[in-house]
Amino acid sequence: MKTTRLLAALLIASLFIILITSCEKGSDVGAKPGDEIPSKPDAPAAIVNGTTISMADLETAIQNVALGMGLAQTPMNELMGNFASNVLGQLITGELLYQEAIREGFIASAEDIEKAFTDISSQYNKPEEFQAVIKKRGYDEETLRKNISRQFTIQQFIAETIARKVNVTETEAREFYDQNPDNFITPEEVRASHILIKSSESDDEKIRKEAEKKALELAATARKGETNFSELARMHSEGPTGPNGGDLGFFERGGMLKPFSNAAFSMKKGEISDPVLTTYGYHVIKVTDRKEKSTVPFEETSERLITTLRNGRINELIGTKIRELSSRAEVEIKLPQSNPSEQSAPQ
Repeated sequence: MKTTRLLAALLIASLFIILITSCEKGSDVGAKPGDEIPSKPDAPAAIVNGTTISMADLETAIQNVALGMGLAQTPMNELMGNFASNVLGQLITGELLYQEAIREGFIASAEDIEKAFTDISSQYNKPEEFQAVIKKRGYDEETLRKNISRQFTIQQFIAETIARKVNVTETEAREFYDQNPDNFITPEEVRASHILIKSSESDDEKIRKEAEKKALELAATARKGETNFSELARMHSEGPTGPNGGDLGFFERGGMLKPFSNAAFSMKKGEISDPVLTTYGYHVIKVTDRKEKSTVPFEETSERLITTLRNGRINELIGTKIRELSSRAEVEIKLPQSNPSEQSAPQ
């Protein structure tokens, strides 16, 4: 979807979200929920080595987070109280990395910036549609280009000074695979279809009995095999999967309500159940396929595993770099400070 792709691009441009969550936990930056936070756009939210992160910068970043979480109607003061601490911490981290990238001689090229800008704007049929969306997210063309430039500069810095130095061999991946067998187990799964006859505890006894009777009749009809189970589901099921023949796809134990799951996993492929009662009503279940618990062969997962291990090492090194930069940075927080005793303990 256009909005989803644009949201991702804008969030990347406006916030450098660090994957090392341990760098954010236990932070004492910013306010706790409920604090009254000043919202003068030109006022500083923080000063990082002499560079100001304004309240306007913070509000724009929080606005994008809120839109991504479906909280667009929430008052900004409430959003600030709930998100200011974490988002400001991310902005400070981004600023530290950007300053270091510039110091090391990295800078995004005009060509890369313009290409990224064009990729975003071209997702819209009309220029005014694009302008309306970026305005809603607190941008104009100039600030969007500026944020893209900053993010690309940081990405180049990390790619050249950290990522390119990290390598994971197939031997290392194999060693991890052998030492962590539980990580590569595919759990038992079943695929089932069902016919639902709705009934709830609020129904009187007569209605519940009628629903059970109908489900019993459908189970008997299905077992005769004169009518395809999928067709019976399309004709009689009162659940949302009815039009699709009642197919639920594959699911693990616990992936459905307990009575339904217990019944399905106790059945053989092709078997049709007696009616199973859940909070939704009576289900007639047919197991259409099964996958037994198995171990994914190393050959099938090696490429993905190497990538995962490499990314993990890169993130660890990014975290180390952030801690190094933070230790020698001059950062002044201008938001109200939370009482340390009221903050969540590091996890």
